[in-house]
Amino acid sequence: MTEPAGLDEFDFRHSHYERPNRAWMCGGAAVGLECPLGPSGHGACRAGPACVPRHDGDRWSCTRPESRGGPCGEGPRPDGSCSVQVPRCVPVRGVASRRRLATRWSMVVAVAFLIVALAAGGRAWLVNPGPMSAGHEGISKCAACHESYAGGVSGWLHAAVAGEGAGVPDGACIVCHNLGASADLPHGIPAEEMALLHAGAEQEFVFSWHHPLASSMAWLVRAGPDTPPLVLGCADCHKEHEGAGFDLRSMGDDECQACHLSRFPSFTMGHPKFTDFPHERSSRIDFDHLGHFKRHFTKGGRSDVPKTCLSCHILRPDSGGIGIHDYKAICESCHEADVLGKSDLMIASSALPLISIPGIDAETLAARGFSIGGWPAGASGGLNALTRMILASEADTAAALDRLGDRSLGDIEDASDAELEAVETVAWAFKRLMIDMRRAGGEAVHERLSPLTSAAAIAKLEAIDGVLRVDLLHPVIDGWFPGLSAEVEQHEAGEQVSAVVTGAASADADDLGPLLPGQPARVGDADDLGPLLDVGMAAAVQGVIATAAVQGVIAAGFAIRYRPPSHGDRIMRGLFDFAALVSTKRGDAGGALLDQLRQRAMDGQCAKCHTIDRERSGKVVVNWHSKNLFDNLHGFTTFSHAPHVALSGELACLSCHELDPESDRGPTVGGVDPHQLRSNFRPISKSLCADCHKDERERGRCTTCHNYHAAETRPVVRNAPVHNAIPAHVE
Repeated sequence: MTEPAGLDEFDFRHSHYERPNRAWMCGGAAVGLECPLGPSGHGACRAGPACVPRHDGDRWSCTRPESRGGPCGEGPRPDGSCSVQVPRCVPVRGVASRRRLATRWSMVVAVAFLIVALAAGGRAWLVNPGPMSAGHEGISKCAACHESYAGGVSGWLHAAVAGEGAGVPDGACIVCHNLGASADLPHGIPAEEMALLHAGAEQEFVFSWHHPLASSMAWLVRAGPDTPPLVLGCADCHKEHEGAGFDLRSMGDDECQACHLSRFPSFTMGHPKFTDFPHERSSRIDFDHLGHFKRHFTKGGRSDVPKTCLSCHILRPDSGGIGIHDYKAICESCHEADVLGKSDLMIASSALPLISIPGIDAETLAARGFSIGGWPAGASGGLNALTRMILASEADTAAALDRLGDRSLGDIEDASDAELEAVETVAWAFKRLMIDMRRAGGEAVHERLSPLTSAAAIAKLEAIDGVLRVDLLHPVIDGWFPGLSAEVEQHEAGEQVSAVVTGAASADADDLGPLLPGQPARVGDADDLGPLLDVGMAAAVQGVIATAAVQGVIAAGFAIRYRPPSHGDRIMRGLFDFAALVSTKRGDAGGALLDQLRQRAMDGQCAKCHTIDRERSGKVVVNWHSKNLFDNLHGFTTFSHAPHVALSGELACLSCHELDPESDRGPTVGGVDPHQLRSNFRPISKSLCADCHKDERERGRCTTCHNYHAAETRPVVRNAPVHNAIPAHVE
């Protein structure tokens, strides 16, 4: 077998194998005169005899190998020394040695260059990997993100040698980007919640042969069944220094699916079907599209009927989202009467009672030895929710109210002595409340409720101070309870207080309300007020009510009532928010107040449109906006209406959002569970989106429709100092 040309022959008889690990090679090797010993380790020539003769019996034999010409003709000398001397040479470095030497000198030169360059003033250009993206162009100092940069040249070298690298720690990012407490976990979601999501995905998982090979291999490494929770840094996905035109949010599908249990090559091939998309919850504003289209908008002669969807909805060009025009632009023409209440100036029973006098059977109490002093004979209603909550701030009164339960205080003929004693306790508690309100007005309400609830809840009632004013309440309370202070002092001294009937024997609440918000007061005879107050107090109270009515306060039906003067009234909103914060479970005091506030018969009718969510945690939220402006939670799905409306115009709405003629939302009073879907529209199918989103390179990418950060986020802080702590709150 012939050896290929140019290769050494490895037969020891014909070739002497060169060992490439030797630092020095014999200089005579190039002309075939390589000595058998070769150079020393320091490069010195060790040329000498061509062989070491061997003594065979009585003679010496030459041992020169065949590869070097075989035995010489002269043979060894008689003394056994070799008669052939190898010429001396100048040893040369081997290939490996030359490479090592070149590498070492290159490193020395490079380090020297770096030391000189980095010691100069304009050294930053040397390590700058490229321009920043458009969102970060204002960051001019490398140390703002790279911690090792702040240590100077020594810090860089230490980071490189110690293996710490020059990466950007997450702390440098969240100074400006507040992504919640779990920002370093997948999707920014706490590990416990992610475990629940993963368990649900495992139940719905369906194996597919279409799994991409690359993402499947990555999943086995990064997200296998025994892999601990991943910790993902911001720089794992967001690559900086790619220029102003680079989108930091750009990610490939393989990067997304490296961790996901369900993996598929494209949106059209393997993506799960939609479920109730886009309805993640019931709408916060309870608008019945079907009812308006079928009933209200079909009434003839109306000029304010919307012509298209964009007559009410507005496209936000900044975010691509859809909002709604304000109440005044699209709702006021039909619903102003619902907010302001009845137009008849004499009708006041529909106004919201803030403080109401309960009707009490004083005769039965007196006949069985219980005394409550003077009590208005015309009072016949029960305790409204807010009054009951205020009275319950006293421990003995709260116990009395619990003992009475739902019993009417005006129907106690068959009540036990214990129940009558409870009625007496409630009556005197109410009179003490009246004294406090004569003294401090709305502040008395704050004082009594503060020990029972949080400061945040009490703050919601601050607006009431403007209507429950001392100058308004003083004459009204004196008209209801003449001699109130003397009676309470006498009762607290342990003396028997004689029963006195005040006011008229009966009254119709609809005949008592003198005014509507914003209407002038009628100043005339005391009889114009009806049997609301003692005749002696009528003239004084008439002027007070005239002032109060402008602010929406009405003293009628033995109650201090409130009627909102306009939509968005802060007093009504404060009452709703207070009740929501106080309520922790259905049927409690806060829940009872909510039930009263959202009655459709009451003026304002806030809950006719604004839903009230009771979340599974028990928290109650009143939805004043179509979208919760203070909700910083991002969903997994994102959608921009702007490009879709631009393609098809206003018809694009009906192309995707199809009314369901079988849906029946029905009237609500705001008690909506947000997790129970109520919608007039049919869900959008995956096939509808797939008709256009077929291009996997752009329109079919994961990030086209999905957010990675699906937990709490807050807006980016513009021009934030990079070394400050995370802002506590950003508007």
